[in-house]
Amino acid sequence: MQGNGIQRLAEAFVNESAAAARSEIAALKARSEGLLQAERLFKALGVAQKVHAEKCLMILRGKVESTGENLAELLDSLEKSAAHYKEALDCLASCPGPAGGFLDQFRRTALNHAGLARKLDEEKPAAYHVCTVCGFVAEGVAPERCPVCQAVPERFASVE
Repeated sequence: MQGNGIQRLAEAFVNESAAAARSEIAALKARSEGLLQAERLFKALGVAQKVHAEKCLMILRGKVESTGENLAELLDSLEKSAAHYKEALDCLASCPGPAGGFLDQFRRTALNHAGLARKLDEEKPAAYHVCTVCGFVAEGVAPERCPVCQAVPERFASVE
């Protein structure tokens, strides 16, 4: 598969993943409105879109760059994300509410993820613990409280 085809497949993965997330949100909204058949349809579409995304991943799995190149790309992406979230936060400063809090969490976790990527050491394996509330990743042991959202240790999922 040529570079352009890989790029299109990667875009399809992103689009299908985003569509699946939107379908899940639409299902929740339909449920809150008492529209159970619409909820079922949105859930089914979300599952189908995840299937599409997984198929893209199966093909892309062997088509990615080296780990070093992937880490460099990850760091660049995380730094851009953190800057983007900071810019969005500045725009929302006059608009209090959950959106600003979420964007700040996204910014802080992007910086956290970049820090972990920078210090990755294959010679020193460690477990990771992901806060299921905000996405913060702790290395080694789960903290007493998430430094981003204050979640308790029980809200961390272990990745070993």
